[in-house]
Amino acid sequence: MKILFFSDLHGQTRQLTALFHKQDMASVDWIINCGDFFSGYSPQEASTQELSRLYLQHPAQKLDVLGNNDSSSLLALISKHPYAQGLSKTIGNMQITLTHGHLGSAETFHTHNAQATWQIFAEGHTHVARLKKEGNTIYLNPGSLSYSRSQLPTTYAILNEKTLSIKSLDSDRVFYSEFLP
Repeated sequence: MKILFFSDLHGQTRQLTALFHKQDMASVDWIINCGDFFSGYSPQEASTQELSRLYLQHPAQKLDVLGNNDSSSLLALISKHPYAQGLSKTIGNMQITLTHGHLGSAETFHTHNAQATWQIFAEGHTHVARLKKEGNTIYLNPGSLSYSRSQLPTTYAILNEKTLSIKSLDSDRVFYSEFLP
């Protein structure tokens, strides 16, 4: 199972294109967008249409939530859940709960699944990458694809089988990594 997490794209088509050209994108099963995907306000804008087309042409399954800079009319272009402030989804042996983070932490939107071995709380909003493991719980902020508010460059997260890593968009450098046995 391979899952990619990102947040805070803010309509940067160039950044999404760079992400989709990464080796990590080969055979990704799921793409999880933690919000602030768009920057415009109109579904008719050419840049909005191009960004949506690029995102939707990737064959991976997708989960998306509203960010504080998104609107439900824009999110409806790419998501089955255009009004979702938070979502929980069981993928394999993981219960993944996501939100953008501007309305509270991902734990706020948690729904318990007793069959899940791992609980991952994923959120964005701060533009600061974070990865913390406590027992069988992971707290993840993949950082920002548009601009970072920390010493790190633009980042995303990738779960490849049992290793969850936060990586640089520009250089593939791994900044944080956790093993999920």
